[in-house]
Amino acid sequence: MGKVLPELNVILKICFTLQVSVLDFLTQETLKENSSQFPTTPQNQVRDSSTKKLEVKFDSDRTKQLLENALQANEQPLPMTAVAKRLGYPKRVLYRHFPELCRAI
Repeated sequence: MGKVLPELNVILKICFTLQVSVLDFLTQETLKENSSQFPTTPQNQVRDSSTKKLEVKFDSDRTKQLLENALQANEQPLPMTAVAKRLGYPKRVLYRHFPELCRAI
């Protein structure tokens, strides 16, 4: 146990997902829960073994609610690219399903 160190790209992905700095991740014993309004990865990802691609099932109601939250957030507005990345969907998928909300954001 503890004999193999993870690769840097794996550590970076973990830190991005948890929204913590690499330094905090490596030095803190416990991580505080981040109260972000956006999940960083969808909870409904499925790996297709025949194509080795990650397929994401689209949850329309949940995604619409998260987009509305992003629009009403009191913080500085985020570009749609950043919102899409936080939601875990390609920007064009969000524009296809919710064009008015995406333009408003």
